[in-house]
Amino acid sequence: MGGSKAGPFGLPFLGNLPALAAGDATDYINRCIARYGSVLKVWFGTRPWVVVSDPALVRKLAYRYTARPAAMNEFLHVLVGHAFEVEQASTFVAAGEVWRRGRRAFEASVIHSASLSAHLPAINRCADRFVERLAARAAPQRATAAATAAKGAAAGAGAGGAAIVNANGCASVPPRGGALDIFTELGTYTLATVGEIAYGVDFGTYDDDSEDDDDGDAPGRGEGKREKQGAGRRASAGGC
Repeated sequence: MGGSKAGPFGLPFLGNLPALAAGDATDYINRCIARYGSVLKVWFGTRPWVVVSDPALVRKLAYRYTARPAAMNEFLHVLVGHAFEVEQASTFVAAGEVWRRGRRAFEASVIHSASLSAHLPAINRCADRFVERLAARAAPQRATAAATAAKGAAAGAGAGGAAIVNANGCASVPPRGGALDIFTELGTYTLATVGEIAYGVDFGTYDDDSEDDDDGDAPGRGEGKREKQGAGRRASAGGC
């Protein structure tokens, strides 16, 4: 990968830092990749950075080369004033006594056994609400499936195994359960837990359950509403 690499023009001493700091650095790098290709050079101040976006090349470099980039705090010389002080005190680049004080505060407030025990009630409270929410969403589907299975078994036995048909002579299709986006549910649970543990605040992530009850979309009520709407559409169509 030797030789000169294509890339955006860099200003003396500043390189491409103005463009990187003007907005989202990731978006800027993506625009450079689209313009200059999967391997390019970006100037971080007076230091050249080689950007590799080709997955095959990334795997090869990560496997063959053991050299690692310099620590993040070695690049903070380009910052001045209050921004430099803030970055120096951040968790990722802090060193020496600043880092030790931060570590002691983190251990005392987060990972100490007494702190972990204090977090358990909030964790259990959020977990219980999460389980109750899943159970409420699953209950109508279980009831519908059981009723459909019972009707199908009775009709099948009476008709000698013949297909179940409706008044229009069309084969009846058992109702399917509504889909559940488990990633959304897990995200809601995670947000509720983080809010109570980290900030001591209930973000109201489960308040939508009460709103659903009011508009008829709650489990049970919403299922009956959808069944009535579906029956009305089938009756008006006069067919399958």
